[in-house]
This record gives sequence, structure tokens and C-alpha cells, in this order.
Amino acid sequence: ILCGWDGALQNNCAFVGGKSHIYLTQTNMTDFFMSGFTFTGASETSISAWASPLSNAHFTDCVWKDNSASSAPAINVWFTYDYVGGEEVDPIAMMVKVSNSLFVDNASRDIERGSAILNEGGVLIIENSIFTDNRNGWPVEVALFGTLELTGSCFMNNPGPVYMFEGAVLISNSDNYGSNNNGDGYFCEGVYIDVDMECVEFDATFCAVSIASAPPTSMPSDAPSLEYRYPTQSPSLIPSSTPSVYPSNTPSANPTPMPSVSPTISFQPSHVPTMSPTRAPLPFGVTRSPTIAPTEEPSIGPTNAPSKPPTVKPTTQSPTISPTAKPCFTDWLTLGTAIEASQGNEAFVVCANTRLSPIPISSSRDTTGIIISASDLEVVCGDYDGAITGDCVIDGGNTHLIISGDKEVTGILVAGFVLENAMGTSVEAFGKVGSSAVFRDILWRYNKGGAVKMYHENNKAMLAVFNGCHFYSNEASAGSGLFVEVGYADVRGCTFEANEGGWPIEVVGSSSSLRLQESCFIGNNGGGLVYIDWMSQLITETNNFAVDNNIDAPQCKGVVVDDQFVSPECREFRSTTCRSEPLFTLPPSSSPSMKPSDVEDETKSGSNCHFFFFSTQVV
Repeated sequence: ILCGWDGALQNNCAFVGGKSHIYLTQTNMTDFFMSGFTFTGASETSISAWASPLSNAHFTDCVWKDNSASSAPAINVWFTYDYVGGEEVDPIAMMVKVSNSLFVDNASRDIERGSAILNEGGVLIIENSIFTDNRNGWPVEVALFGTLELTGSCFMNNPGPVYMFEGAVLISNSDNYGSNNNGDGYFCEGVYIDVDMECVEFDATFCAVSIASAPPTSMPSDAPSLEYRYPTQSPSLIPSSTPSVYPSNTPSANPTPMPSVSPTISFQPSHVPTMSPTRAPLPFGVTRSPTIAPTEEPSIGPTNAPSKPPTVKPTTQSPTISPTAKPCFTDWLTLGTAIEASQGNEAFVVCANTRLSPIPISSSRDTTGIIISASDLEVVCGDYDGAITGDCVIDGGNTHLIISGDKEVTGILVAGFVLENAMGTSVEAFGKVGSSAVFRDILWRYNKGGAVKMYHENNKAMLAVFNGCHFYSNEASAGSGLFVEVGYADVRGCTFEANEGGWPIEVVGSSSSLRLQESCFIGNNGGGLVYIDWMSQLITETNNFAVDNNIDAPQCKGVVVDDQFVSPECREFRSTTCRSEPLFTLPPSSSPSMKPSDVEDETKSGSNCHFFFFSTQVV
């Protein structure tokens, strides 16, 4: 939904008055994009982002002004309060990104909760935005295992900047500025972590954001220094009841009260994490086709295009990318040279029915991988929709794609490819903290060093989101499908099948976490299914399924959470059916250049084996 053809705020489109402006429904909803609007005068929440957890939305170049509500007058991210902290459903909600936007003079009326945005269990990304003169609550508040990635934003003249309730997770906080946000007496110009009673201060010394109709973008140079003090009592703004603004058609199953006890999860605990969800990645990307693989599958495997296209196609796309920008690519060297020379904000389309053979892009290096080091890049198969049915295959080499750079790299989308037969790891997600990428409808198969590795040398790394991907017959001694050595991984609707050696997903390191939902583990061979090191954290595990796996830890058909001092705990998968849709159901008609059986089974030789006695917890 755009204001004018280019979606610019200067085109003067506005939603004025009424109870609410936009209501995102309960059903799965992907690729919602809105640009260039002013939202003002709502008497209840302006944007109700209440779609199901696999949904995502992006608002950019917008203004929220003079909205009011009992809580969250601008944006509320929420899905359910059912079984909070219980044994049935983890409280997770959709993904919302806000960029280049202004929140001014919004106010909560009754309970002082979220004077602009309240994220209850969702994934919230805020970039290059301004929050000023909002009242009755902190302008950004996060609760119920919600996550936040905050970059390049400014907070001025609010009761406080950002408040993280117990159980919420701060993924990143970089290049943000705050001044005169002391109305609640916390004296925290940054992000306040409730469970630790700690202020994570902003690091910018001035506001660098420039938005149309925004207030002055810098503060006086002689602004007084602010001393942080621990509050003497708990904040008065802890959620106490369900927001009264929920529409009448909200499902009848939603309970009316908030839980009386907040989740007991801490951010980066000093001791071993518990089985409860603790932290997650965030990162976010607006995709342009379904997050779940198309329901109609190829009849003869992924190397030939099916007779029918995907059943769902995107209806909108970001105004920043033109479908006529460039012709499609058929050559690896040409594609790699163009991507590595890009300054960002570009789309690179590989022609449908193309097979690319990786070679080094530069003669000065040995790796065959294309290095992505600029933000807002899309690398997709086919006619800008990035569908797996486009039959784009990257075959061979030692590496396929590398996300890296000296600065944050955000807004990366890779969609619709078959990545196969790499002699090393297919994708190396090595971006620094604050970086983010989305991989959608990717089939990884027959890679000898595993499908994806996430790492950064500073022990703080990027977020990667995997939507509707298929990890098939990959091999590695650790993390045969996904190895998170340092990073935040969000896995949604993916299939892990017939992988060998290490566990299909392994998460290790003190700055690593996993959010896993609606994914399936079928016929894998190795140590187990999902392993969480004692220094890492499991944010949430929801509606996952396992069957026919030949593993060394048969007692746990789910997630093993290791513990430094006591026996590891097992979080059993509870779904009875597979909710993800594999990108193919039959093996390819031709054999790969190297079969999985050609490599020695590392679990037999004792390499990277884990032996456990479990205290099992079924949730």
C-alpha cells in the first residue's frame, strides 16, 4: 500500500480519526508493505499487528501523531495470551519492521503501557526512526518473549526510551540517541532491562535521523549529562490486563486477563540457561512470496521446473526496487562482480532455468563464494518473485554466498535457489552484530561442509531468518543443516531431512540463540536433532515434528538444552504432524557429484559425539 507511485511521505496521504486505522488479521499474512502515510487521531490502536506468527509486515516513511489508546496507540504486535508460561503454546507473534518513521505526541490513556509501540511476543525491528514527546508509557516496550533490534533511532522528551519486560530479548542496540527521557524517574537514556535492573545506554552522541516533518535532528551541545540510577521499586507500567482495544471479532479463545506472573527468563544469564525460551534473533526482512513453500510440488525433483507456478504470488513490492532495473543473470562471474560492486538497494535476478558453477570472483582469493557486504540487496530466482519453481541452481565450488563486511549489513533477501554440492559450507553468514538476512524457499542439498554457518569474530553476530527452506542430505561434523557458532537464528516452516554427521541444528556460544517453529526433522542421521549449548539460548520452540531419525540421542525427539552443571534437559517436539512443506518429495533423477555415503560417517568414528542422560520435560 503506497502513498503515490513512489510511496513518499511528501505525497500527503493520511488516515485521520476513527478508532483504528489498520488491522492485520489472524491468518498467515506475508509481505505486507506500507509506505508514505500519516496516521493521526486514532482513539484506539492505530495499527493492530495481530496476524499469526509466520506473518510479517514493513512500515516505512510513515508518521504516527496524536493517536491515543489504553495502550500502544501507534502499533501493537500481539497474537495470543493463551498458555503464557504453560505447556501448550509459546506466546509468539508476527514480525514487524518500522523504518524511517516518526512517532510524536502519542499517548496511552489508562494503564501507562507503550506510548507508541507495544510488542507482545513478536519480532520487532526499528531502524532510523524518531520517537519524541510521547506520553504515559515508554514509547517502545517489549514483553512476552518478544524481541527487539534497534538501530540508528532517536528518543527525545519521552517518559523513558525503551523498556524490556522480563522474558523479552534485546537483539541489538546500535547507533541510537536519547535525551530528556526521564519522566518516569529511571534516568536511563537507553534500553532498560527489567530482569537485570540494568540500563543498556545508547551510544550515539547526537540524532542523525532526518525525516520529513520531523523535529530538529540534533540536541544542544551543552545538554546536561545524565547519571543512571537503579530504580528503588518495580516500574508501574507492567502489563496488568488484556488491552481493551482488541476488536470484537478477536477469537473467543483469547483469555481476558494477563498472567499474574511474568516469564522468568533473563537476558544473557550468568548461569546455564533453562528449558524455557530465553532469547531469539530477530532480524527481519520483507519477502515477496510465501514464507512457506508452494503447495504444488515438482513431480521430478528440483532440477526441472514444475508444470504449475506457485499458488501464491506477491501483489506488491517495495518502491525502492524497479522490475526493469537490470536484466537477469546467467553467469556466475558476472553476477558476483555486480553484487560485490553494489552500494546497496538493488535487486539481482538470476534467470529462470539457470545452472551456475561457482568460481572465485577475484583471482586474489581462493573462495568461490560471492561476498555480500551492502544493505538492502535481493538475490532472487526468476521474475523478481524468487520462487523455487524458477529452477535456479548453484552447483559446486567450495562456498556459495558469504555475508560479511566492516559495517552492519541489513535487508538481505536470498530466495528461490537450489544450493548444492559445495565442498565446504554453502552459506557463511558472518555479518557483524546488527546485520540481518532472510533466506526464503532455499533448497540446500549435498553440501559437504553443511548448509549454513553463522559466526563473527567479536562473539556478537547477525540475525538470519529461514522461511520455508529445505535442508536435504548435507554433511558436517557439527550442524549439518544449520550451525550457529555465533548468531541469532529464526527458523520458520523448514524441513531438515536426511542430513548426516552432526545434529541438523547446533547452537553454541554465549551470543547465540534460536527461535524454532513449525519445522520438521525427517530421516536425519547423527547425534540428535537440535542441540543448544549451555552458553546459548532457546527463545521458543513451537509446533515442530520429528519422525524416522537415526540419532545417537534417541531419548530426546526434540531440543537438547545442555547444562554446565547438571544433566541436559530435553524439550520434546509436541506436534503430531509435519506442518512444513518440503520443496521436493522425491530424490533428484540424477545422482549428485558426491553422494553422502562417499564420506565416512563421523558419528561412527566418535567425532563430535554427545552422550547424555536426560531429565525429560514434555511441553
